[in-house]
Amino acid sequence: VSLDRQPVGVDRLAAQVKTAMGNRSEVLVVINADTKVEHGQVVAVMDQLRTVQGVKLGIATKKPI
Repeated sequence: VSLDRQPVGVDRLAAQVKTAMGNRSEVLVVINADTKVEHGQVVAVMDQLRTVQGVKLGIATKKPI
């Protein structure tokens, strides 16, 4: 898992996002995951992000080739 291209543990994700938000009241966090990432890992990331007030979630998709 990474935040702004820097590795971060899932258990530290919420704290790191709060720090990155600074004084902004809202921020969009876009989740990127390929087919090799297990569904449970994506859910764990989403669960962490939902604990941060002001976080709006987006999921990036890729057009089929």
